[in-house]
Amino acid sequence: MELVDRMRTLGIDVRLTLSGQQRPLAQRVELSAYRIVQEALTNILKHAGPTRAEVSLHFGAEQFVGRITDEGPRAGADGSRTRIPGAGNGLIGMHERVRILGGTIRTERRVHGGFEVVFTLPAIPGAAQENGSPE
Repeated sequence: MELVDRMRTLGIDVRLTLSGQQRPLAQRVELSAYRIVQEALTNILKHAGPTRAEVSLHFGAEQFVGRITDEGPRAGADGSRTRIPGAGNGLIGMHERVRILGGTIRTERRVHGGFEVVFTLPAIPGAAQENGSPE
């Protein structure tokens, strides 16, 4: 996943795990999932700086589930952060994307440091005609 590779070059040690029966999902589901993962990783970079993170994506029969966690700032970190411009509405945007598709999302600080984002979206199958291409 190009997004994960890009975040690695910015200092986040990201581990990606895929599980379940991988298949194309509806374009709107795939795009929403991508944007949620992108925002979660961007927030990690903004708020924790270089750290470890995990992205788990599960293709269930009826739901697509994503989980993004980080460990928080690494011990001995100098407190400096990479500043990424933005309006600061990332969590709001995540919640809105999920709501529109009828999914769920939980965003919270972890007890032992770091942050966690867990979302579910309907596993709507991708259709060849959805993006305008013939079957």
